[in-house]
Amino acid sequence: MIRCGTSSLSLLGNRSNHLLLNPGCLSLTLQSHIPALLAQNRYQGTKTKRQSSAESAQKNSNLNGRKQVEVNVEKHREKLPYKHKLIDVNKHRGMDMEFGHHDLVLDDITSEENQAILQEIEETKARVFAMVSKKRLRETEAAYRNIPEESRRVGLVMRKIGMMPQWTVKGRKILCTVLKLEDNQVVDVLSPDAWYRTCKTGKVKAFGRMGPTWRVGVGAKNDNPFDYDTKYREIFDKAQVPCKEYVKHFMVSEDSLPPVGVPLDVRHFQVGQWITVSGKSIYWGFQGVVHRWGMKGQPKLRTTKSHRRVGSIGTKGDAKVHPGRALPGPMGGKWVMMSGLQILRMNVTKQCIWVMGNVPGEAGTVLLVKDCVQPLKKLQYGPVPTWTPKLEADLRTQIEEGSVMESGGEVENENEEAVGQEQGVKKISKDWQLFHPALHRVDTPSISYTEKDIKKSIGRDKTKAKLAKVKK
Repeated sequence: MIRCGTSSLSLLGNRSNHLLLNPGCLSLTLQSHIPALLAQNRYQGTKTKRQSSAESAQKNSNLNGRKQVEVNVEKHREKLPYKHKLIDVNKHRGMDMEFGHHDLVLDDITSEENQAILQEIEETKARVFAMVSKKRLRETEAAYRNIPEESRRVGLVMRKIGMMPQWTVKGRKILCTVLKLEDNQVVDVLSPDAWYRTCKTGKVKAFGRMGPTWRVGVGAKNDNPFDYDTKYREIFDKAQVPCKEYVKHFMVSEDSLPPVGVPLDVRHFQVGQWITVSGKSIYWGFQGVVHRWGMKGQPKLRTTKSHRRVGSIGTKGDAKVHPGRALPGPMGGKWVMMSGLQILRMNVTKQCIWVMGNVPGEAGTVLLVKDCVQPLKKLQYGPVPTWTPKLEADLRTQIEEGSVMESGGEVENENEEAVGQEQGVKKISKDWQLFHPALHRVDTPSISYTEKDIKKSIGRDKTKAKLAKVKK
C-alpha cells in the first residue's frame, strides 16, 4: 500500500494484505501499462482516510509486525536509486484522487506474498506485450523488392549452437555452423541527428559516406525483469516489448527502417544469401608463437629447450623490437568480423540457420548477423524492411520456382491406422525447413534404385580374381 497524505493507493485487489514497496523497487509495478491491466479487474481502487474504523483496525492489524519506513518524497527524491512514478489507478475509472503532503509508507518487498504479486503483474504485462507485438507485425508494411546498393537492412542477434556437417547432392561434405534466433524484437530507432548529438560513436557513423544512417536497437532473449534496474527496463517499457537480456545496434538506411516493437523472424534472411557474422573470438590466454602465429618452431634434433621458441627476431643494427613483430602474448578475445558466409539451410520451426564454414566464438556466443556488403555477394532481392506473414505467398513462389527446396511440415503418417491404435496419434509433425538446391535434404534417401536397376541382370562380377585352372 502506498499512502500519500490523505489517501492511499492499493495494488492488490481483493486481498487481505496490502502491497508495500520500498523506494528501490517502486517502479517495478507502477508503469504506463496499468490501463491494460485494469481491464481484467485485478486491482483495487483507492481508499481514502474516511473509511470506517473497523477497516482501519483491520488494516493496522495486518501491518502488525512489519517494519514501516516513512519517507518524505520531496526531501529524499534525489537519494532514491530509482525514478518512482505514482500512477493514479482510479483516474482510468473516472475517479479523481487528491494528494496531501507526500509521506510515503513503505515496507519490505522481499516477502513471499509481495514477490508473488509482482510476478503476476509482470506475467500480465508480458501477455499484453505479446498481443501488441502480433498487432504490430500484422500492421507492418513489407514487400519483396529490389534492394539498392546503398541500402542497409537491420540485422539479427543470434546464438552459436555448434558445428555439424552437411552434404551436397553430389556427396561433397560441407562443415556448417548452426545459429539460433532467440526472441528478436526492435526496441529502439534513433535518428541520425539524435545519434550525432547524444553519442560519441554517432559523430563518426551517423553521417558517413553512405549518407544519413539510423541506429536501430534489437533486443534478444526474454529475461526476468527483476534482474535489471529501472533505467534498463524503461527501454523495453517504452517500446512495449518484454525485457531482453541482450541489446545490440545496427546501422540501417532510411528506406529499410523497421517499426519499433516488431518481432524479427529467421526468414528475414534467405537460403543461399551471403551474410556477415560479427562477434568475439575464443580467448586462449597467453600463448606462444607456434599456437598464436602458426610458426613452425625450431628443429627437434640438436636443440635444447628451444623447440617451440621464437628464436631470432632479426633486430639487426637497431637495439629494439620493431612494432608488429610476431611474439608470444594474449591470443583471442577480440572483435572479429567474418564476411561472405552463405546460408545453406534454414529451420523455420526452431528458428535456426546453417551457415557454411566457421564463425567467431565458441558455442553459446552471441553474434551479430547482417547482410553481406561485398559487391558480388550483396543481397539484390529480399524482404524490406523485414519478413512478415503477409509475404508467405512470395516465399511459396520461390519454392515453386525451385530456387529454394522445402521439407517438413505437418505430414500424415503412411500407417495412420496402426499408429493411431498404438500411440493415439494420427499425424507426425515435422519441422518446416528450407534447403539450398545443391544441398542434400535430410528427408530424402541418399541412394535410390529405379526399376531399370532392379531388372538389370547381375552377370559375372569382373572385379573378382579369376579362379586358376588346376592342371591335371
